[in-house]
Amino acid sequence: MAAHRINLLLALAGWAVVAILLFPRLLPDPPSPVPVAGTIFFQGQPLRAGTIVLTSDPDRDDRELSAHAQLRPDGTFELHREQGPGVLPGWYRVTIFGVDGSGRGTPERYRDPARSGLLCQIAPGGPITLDFHLRP
Repeated sequence: MAAHRINLLLALAGWAVVAILLFPRLLPDPPSPVPVAGTIFFQGQPLRAGTIVLTSDPDRDDRELSAHAQLRPDGTFELHREQGPGVLPGWYRVTIFGVDGSGRGTPERYRDPARSGLLCQIAPGGPITLDFHLRP
């Protein structure tokens, strides 16, 4: 009787090890970050300073994703996550806090992801170029 229980426990343990080793291989690989860069213009001129932030669009994506970048003096940027460079594929709302060459800030609506009206989809692959042309 005891030998039967031991054999049963060993068999269950063996199947548990097989399941642990095989289960991760059955799951799809997580998406790879995509290189994303671009330029932001306000009234036809590149923004001289500021920040761009992408946050997942709750209407299209239930994950909580984000990426951000500082604008260079020529208005260009390269997005990155807290974990490293690139952006995970998904739908994003875009928020832009910027200053143009004359020191004027971007209109307030661009500073609110729900009001900016700026959306983007980051598809797998890449690299991706995102250019934004903001109006007053």
